[in-house]
Amino acid sequence: MHPGTIGLKDNIGIAVTLYEIVNFIADAMITKPKAIDNMYKNLPENKIKQIAVRDKDKQH
Repeated sequence: MHPGTIGLKDNIGIAVTLYEIVNFIADAMITKPKAIDNMYKNLPENKIKQIAVRDKDKQH
């Protein structure tokens, strides 16, 4: 096996776990933030403005 590759025949358990970790990271870093952004974009404009005011106050 070459460095940086996974040999599925060598240890399938480790390979599966590594793929699960990559999927978990992708879900947490890409999928969920996109879903939250889409939900946010569907809010009424007045609620988005209220959130902006609320968040501005928290920055101080």
